[in-house]
Amino acid sequence: MKNIMGVIGGNRGRLHQNIAESLADINSVVHSTLTLVDATRILVANGPQGGRLEDVRILDTLIASADIVAADAYAATLFGHRPEEIPTIVAGARRGLGSLDLSPGRLA
Repeated sequence: MKNIMGVIGGNRGRLHQNIAESLADINSVVHSTLTLVDATRILVANGPQGGRLEDVRILDTLIASADIVAADAYAATLFGHRPEEIPTIVAGARRGLGSLDLSPGRLA
């Protein structure tokens, strides 16, 4: 959901004050029809600017979904997180932007 933040331009620093709700607000107005997450290589420590090669995990995974919340929820699991632990994902689901339910049969 954070990538949509780029469409607003300008100084986005203020949005970081309450980023989960800010991102839910933006995604409520700017709707995605397809979300792609490139998890070919993920930075698992010391990011976003201080990562070292040892901090990169090769997953060779791409996530594609019409549900932006589900895409982010699945991506969170690749880092060892539960989607319900990530405030942005919870805020998006609460706003009806998608589902954080990754149970079998739910994902297409």
